Amino acid sequence: MSRRGHQVGKAAVYRLYDAGGTLLYVGLSGNPTKRFLGHRADKPWWPEVNTHTLQWFNSRDDASVAERDAIADERPRYNKAHNETLDDVQAAIYSKREIFERGFSDYRPLAVLIEDEIDEGVWVADARLPASRVLMQRYRVSAATLQRAMLLLQERGVVRNAKTGYVVACPEDRLVAVPVGRPEEAAAILRSMLSDRDRLELVELLSP
Repeated sequence: MSRRGHQVGKAAVYRLYDAGGTLLYVGLSGNPTKRFLGHRADKPWWPEVNTHTLQWFNSRDDASVAERDAIADERPRYNKAHNETLDDVQAAIYSKREIFERGFSDYRPLAVLIEDEIDEGVWVADARLPASRVLMQRYRVSAATLQRAMLLLQERGVVRNAKTGYVVACPEDRLVAVPVGRPEEAAAILRSMLSDRDRLELVELLSP
């Protein structure tokens, strides 16, 4: 079943190509549209991307194996196999369990992983996240790293602060980065984030 730009319970291996067909990057995500927004914001090579392909799998573990093999066999230009940040380790295709066992101190990729798990249905809208000590053990991070990641997720509208912890926000409350000067791409992003009902309401509002 699809839900706002991704397929619940599934994961995709995506490949990003430049205009000449050179493979730039291979990645894995339960919500590729949202992951592309993140790459656009923090990857200096993103302007080189011209096209992409998606290969969906029924589980993240199956996708991880395919991603690892793709990186090893196809040698994308910008994947890094031994960088000690969570994002690059994921790109080198460690399983999620191995990611947890290694431990990381960068709060930004930690926020990406938590948001991916929310998108995959590990925690649903309005559900209370586990206590901080539980999350610290789960991801093997310090209290400061976890706090910074949660604050970033709160700024993005992914979670909201409750009196005794954090609660998963509704998808409608999330912030979406829309590219300026690229109307077709912006429209595609908005379409992926809106439900059929939202689209009908928007059409009614914009109708003369």
